[in-house]
Amino acid sequence: MAAQAGPSYQQRLLTNGLLNPRGITFVGNRLLVSEAGAGGPRQTNGSNCIISGSFQEICSGFSGAIGAWDLSSQTYARLLNGLPSLAQANGSEGTGIADLALGGPTGLLGVFGLGGNPGQPNVANLGSPLFGQVVSIDLGSSTLQARSNLAAYELANNPDGRALNSNPYALQLFQGKLYATDAGGNTLLTLDPNPSGSGSLAILNHFVFPTLSVTPGPFPPNLPNPSIAEPVPTGLTINPISQQLLIGELAGFPFVPGSANIFASDSTSPPTQALSGFSSITDIASGADGSLYVLEYTDNFFSANGLGSIWRVDGNGHRERLIDGLKQPTSLAVAADGSLYVTNNADSLQGELLEFRPVAPGPLPLLGVAAAWNQARRLRRRRTAASQSQ
Repeated sequence: MAAQAGPSYQQRLLTNGLLNPRGITFVGNRLLVSEAGAGGPRQTNGSNCIISGSFQEICSGFSGAIGAWDLSSQTYARLLNGLPSLAQANGSEGTGIADLALGGPTGLLGVFGLGGNPGQPNVANLGSPLFGQVVSIDLGSSTLQARSNLAAYELANNPDGRALNSNPYALQLFQGKLYATDAGGNTLLTLDPNPSGSGSLAILNHFVFPTLSVTPGPFPPNLPNPSIAEPVPTGLTINPISQQLLIGELAGFPFVPGSANIFASDSTSPPTQALSGFSSITDIASGADGSLYVLEYTDNFFSANGLGSIWRVDGNGHRERLIDGLKQPTSLAVAADGSLYVTNNADSLQGELLEFRPVAPGPLPLLGVAAAWNQARRLRRRRTAASQSQ
C-alpha cells in the first residue's frame, strides 16, 4: 500500500535511493536530509562492529551523507559524503548522522547516533569518534568537529538507571540552549550552545522520561498486565504560539498503540506531559499557525502492514489524520505554505523524500493572521466612521 494523502493534499515523490534517511531540516531555500548510511563491510575479526540495542551486529563504514533538496531547482544533491555510519550487513538498522539544527555561534550543528551500549570495547574501533556526538558542520569545507559526547555522558551517568544504551536522535535550539534527545538513554539533554575554550558544548543537565504502564494487546502473548514500556524520546520542535519546546515519544516494547505521549517545556522547568494517545512517534513539527504535526512510524507494530501516519493537532486540541499509508517514516518538516515533507521507507537503502502540497487553503500562517486581523480592524473603523456620518 502506498502513502495516501487526504483530499487536501497532493502527493509527490521528490527523490529516492536515500540511505536510511533520518532528520530533515529547512536551511534557507533548501531542505537538508541526514542520511545515516549503510554502514560498512565486516572486518575479519569483527573489530569494526558492535551489538545494537536490538542485539544485532552493526558494522561501521563511511557511507553516510548530508543531502539537500533545493526548492528552487527542484533537485537533490549530496553536499557531504563519506560520513561515519553503522548498519547491519543488509543495510538495515542504519545509524549515523541523525539530525541537523541551524543557529547559535557554531552555525550548523548535527548529531550522530550510536544505537548500543557505549561501553562496548569495539566502540573505540569504529573508525570515527563521532558516533554519539554533537558536531559542528562546515558544508563549505566539508569538515566536522566533535562538540559534545552524549554517548560518553550516558556511559558515565546512566541517568535512567536501566541498561546502558545511547542513540542520540534529534537536536533543537530553544531559548538560548541546545536540546538533544537520546532515544537509547531515554533522556532529554540540555547543552550550552556557546563553545568553551576547548570548543566543547557543556551538558548542563538531563531529564529522564518516565516509564509507561501499558495494557498489552494479544500479541506478543503472555505479557504481564500491566507491562512497563520505555519512553524513547524522539523528535523536537518549538510551538511558535505557546513558545514551548515539544518532545515526541515512541513508546517502547510492547509498542502498545495509543501509549505514546508528547511533552512540553518552557525551558525553565522540566518537561510535562502535554498530549497523549499517539502511537510510535518518530518526529513532530510545528506549523506557523501553531498547529502541531505528528509523524507516527506505525499505527501498530504488530499489524499486518504496520503503516504510519501524519496527524495535525490544532490550537484547540482537535486531531485530524492528514496522511496515512506511510512506510517506516522517520522525519517530518512543514514549510511556510503548509507543505509537508517526509522521509519514507526510511529504514532501508531505498529511502524516499515525499512532498504533500496543500491543494485547498489551510490554516493561515502567522503573517496571514496578522494581516487579516489588521484588515478587519481597518474595516471596523470604516464601518464605525460611516455610521457616525449618517
